[in-house]
Amino acid sequence: MELMKTLTDLHASPRRAAKGGPHSQAKTLAFLFCLAGLVAMPETARADGTLTCNNIIYSDIGSTGDSNIWTFTANAGDGVIVRLGAQVLTGTNSLDALMLLYNPAGTLVAQNGDYGDKALDVSMHATNSGTYRLVVIAVGFPGAYLINLASTGCPSVAPPGDQGGPMTNGWMHTGYIGIGDLDAWSFYASAGDGIFIRMGNSATNGTLDPYLRIYGPDGALVTWTGGYGYLAEEVSFRATTNGTFTVIVVTR
Repeated sequence: MELMKTLTDLHASPRRAAKGGPHSQAKTLAFLFCLAGLVAMPETARADGTLTCNNIIYSDIGSTGDSNIWTFTANAGDGVIVRLGAQVLTGTNSLDALMLLYNPAGTLVAQNGDYGDKALDVSMHATNSGTYRLVVIAVGFPGAYLINLASTGCPSVAPPGDQGGPMTNGWMHTGYIGIGDLDAWSFYASAGDGIFIRMGNSATNGTLDPYLRIYGPDGALVTWTGGYGYLAEEVSFRATTNGTFTVIVVTR
């Protein structure tokens, strides 16, 4: 009952206009590195599975209003992103999802969705160590989806058949990324280093819409860019501390 009340309140609140139509195909990328308050989630809530870094999971929701609950562990200070994408991009079996993220105390810390987007994510800078719960709700059409997690608390390692991992200064790293996927890359920098990262389509007629997020050694978001429909995007900043920086890339 509480969950249904929460959804009713959300539908009664103003909604932002939906973005342009969903992309109809997977994307490719190549880039260069050059040196929300809702009701509390009960701690005993069921879980449909566990999310781990560098691991894509495929699942589905069979009915509108139904939900899946996923769990993962994080430590205080970790920067975390959980990204979801519909496996079917059009039609009545193309998932329209809402994501609700709860901390170990059962308090809502992030939410996103209910806009008709076919790829979306929630992110946070963890303030508590423990088990977090992510609720995925089919608020429109139900359907199959993929979901994956990236965290600054995990090493950047490319899963089999995917891309990511350590970046080499001055080297062009190529990859392939689809709707709902994310790749985690990393590099080491010293305080005072000037950093420049560029990501773009590997073909002049590519349909990738690049989106980059850079996290510092403390897990905090340093800078971001993307989602504007350009063929290429870039970020630049000066490192203020020594350590490993994390680069999360997706397509919008």
